[in-house]
Amino acid sequence: MHMTMRMEEFSRAYVQAISAQAGCNPYSYKVDDDSIDLGLGMDENARARLEIQLKCTSADTANGKDTFPFDLSVKNYNDLRVESIVPRLLVVVRVPEDISAWTQQTEQKLCLRHCGYWHSLEGMPDRDNTTSVRVHIPHANIFSVEFLKTTMRRIAAGERP
Repeated sequence: MHMTMRMEEFSRAYVQAISAQAGCNPYSYKVDDDSIDLGLGMDENARARLEIQLKCTSADTANGKDTFPFDLSVKNYNDLRVESIVPRLLVVVRVPEDISAWTQQTEQKLCLRHCGYWHSLEGMPDRDNTTSVRVHIPHANIFSVEFLKTTMRRIAAGERP
């Protein structure tokens, strides 16, 4: 399997592991023509849905700043910046450069390395770029179980992420 496919599958597994613990039900579309790789649904008190564009990088994001840069295709940028009925997020999962370090497993644990970060591009301005747009993702925006539970409750209440 090509490395980009491995990275895509790893990022999907990361999000699905977090969403399983949060109590979300993942769904996907047969064709990704709208920059959505994965959707999540939650039916606790009210129906909530969230759609995600997944990306994966082995770039070192520990730059000592509050954000790290990520280059996104213009199509993905434009699809994610428009307001939609179902809120959309970009989720970037950072993995070690060495594929053998992506996971650590014992009988007691399965560790997925390193971390996933979310970013909402809704309302971002139109850009003149023709191939890619650099977005800056906050290090504080960790795609975690608590973040996902809180976000799904907010969506159910009619708020945006």
